Amino acid sequence: MVKRITREVFETSDGKVFDCEASAKNHEKAMSEVKYFMVHYAPDLTEGRTTSTAKGLIAVCARSSHKSFAEHACYTLFGSKWAFIQGCFGDSALMPNWSISGESDSPDGNKIIATVQARFTQNKLWEEGVHKCK
Repeated sequence: MVKRITREVFETSDGKVFDCEASAKNHEKAMSEVKYFMVHYAPDLTEGRTTSTAKGLIAVCARSSHKSFAEHACYTLFGSKWAFIQGCFGDSALMPNWSISGESDSPDGNKIIATVQARFTQNKLWEEGVHKCK
């Protein structure tokens, strides 16, 4: 005999699905501590025609200082803020290695390249520290 079972599920604003409404609400509360930062990185250092060849979001879960955490993540992931075209250490060859161009409360369909979890937040969404997404 086949029995039809209907279950109620709860979907949060980031697309995660929960069986329990309380868990979904806790997750939504935790998401209120997250800010997303658009980062441009991987410049063309061969000829220096473009400032970056890639972009993505860094998601930061913290109580405050979100942008500072995002900058720290950029240093961790991409190294120095400045690079030199063809390795030439000159003022005309100086180019940004990475830059942060904006902040948002949602990913808006952009690819998240890294997560940052601060220690002193109410809820832990990710492992503490800076982690590159696969």
